[in-house]
Amino acid sequence: MHVEVRRIDKDFHELLVQDNGKGLPADFDLKSSTSLGLMLVKKLNRQHHSEAKFKNNTHSVFRALFKGSAARMLVD
Repeated sequence: MHVEVRRIDKDFHELLVQDNGKGLPADFDLKSSTSLGLMLVKKLNRQHHSEAKFKNNTHSVFRALFKGSAARMLVD
């Protein structure tokens, strides 16, 4: 698993979470997932008014953008 936080510009940071597993099923729905890791992603998004997006190739990549104080909290 790879987790990275990087600055996009002066106001935004990006959180990337990537694994090297088998990827997600074709019918994957982030909103209905009950896995612990994805529940944490959803909770973090709700707390900081961000939105997670995911890409599913040979592995899974989740991306969330954070603005302002939420972004500073990620890197402190």
